Amino acid sequence: LHKKLKSLSGKNSEVLGHVCDDRKDELLKWCDVLVVPSLNKAEAYGMIIVEAFQKGIPVIASNIDSGVTYLAQHNYNAIVIGVESEEDFVSALKKLEDDSFFQMLQRNAKTFHDENLSFSHFQKRLLN
Repeated sequence: LHKKLKSLSGKNSEVLGHVCDDRKDELLKWCDVLVVPSLNKAEAYGMIIVEAFQKGIPVIASNIDSGVTYLAQHNYNAIVIGVESEEDFVSALKKLEDDSFFQMLQRNAKTFHDENLSFSHFQKRLLN
């Protein structure tokens, strides 16, 4: 799908394809929000969501009833939209224009990571 997506992208977007971990970390530093438009449950967990939350980056994610929607909790740390719903996506972007709502998503993304997804959290759970 890389060629197709690249042909559909506008002047304000770039389709990168696979990137190495160092490049991914650099790209995340520039993100205000991460969009995860998964189409099916093949996106079983969404490690990139964990990495975004670690940095306090909220997510717009498709509701695919998998680990993605366990992580991306609607109106808490993310906005969950219908699969392939352009209307939902536009609505999500408009919601993010509300600074207080956006800042709440940022705080909750970081808090959710620190309280549920951090390495120290997993260590404690394993030891218990």
